[in-house]
Amino acid sequence: MKHVLLVLACLVIPSIVLGAPADSSAVKNTRPNSLQAGAWAIQFTAIDGFSGGGALIKRHRNPGHAFRLGLEFSLDSRSGDFTEDTTSVAVGKGTVENDYFNVNASLISQHYLNLQAPAHVYLGVGPFVSFSEYHNEEEMVVLGERRARSNDRDTLRVGAILILGAEWFASRSLSLAVEYGVSAGYASSVEEFSNQFENGPVDHQKQDLTGWFAGGGDARFALGIYF
Repeated sequence: MKHVLLVLACLVIPSIVLGAPADSSAVKNTRPNSLQAGAWAIQFTAIDGFSGGGALIKRHRNPGHAFRLGLEFSLDSRSGDFTEDTTSVAVGKGTVENDYFNVNASLISQHYLNLQAPAHVYLGVGPFVSFSEYHNEEEMVVLGERRARSNDRDTLRVGAILILGAEWFASRSLSLAVEYGVSAGYASSVEEFSNQFENGPVDHQKQDLTGWFAGGGDARFALGIYF
């Protein structure tokens, strides 16, 4: 129930804020900008410690409101050696490899809260869908016997995201933005495990997991080009 209420809050509260009327003419500011009706922009993003990114396409209905469509990716791959205490007298040594991939699509209704400030603070809300793949593989030797383990997980998430950010214009057609978001929704995962000792049978398990989720995300940095 707590997660359901958070999803509703992400949808209802911002819709009240975004419903405020906005001027339909260009706003005069201390710095030139392209926040005006009919303006288009493409924003190139970096997220998750610069291990991911993508592009956002934005169109302004008026200076204070825009819709944006985003498609972003995250990649992470790591490998190395490890030591594991398997029993009180045996120590296993081996290698591990982790791979992660995520793709996320979103449609955000973005509302600028103060067009007169040097940096334009904005609030946004909208639906998103994401798909991720995770793979973990380990090989180790325990008392001279080789052992292999693997774990694969595919996850589909659907929900709503609420973002708070600020955008600063270096020139009329070039901007820099930073934002942070929280999201909530429903997730479905399929996870598979396998474990095998050398010359032995493979122990394979599979499970389906579903449920509500809620939490914060990563900071996003964006370079915007207006036209």
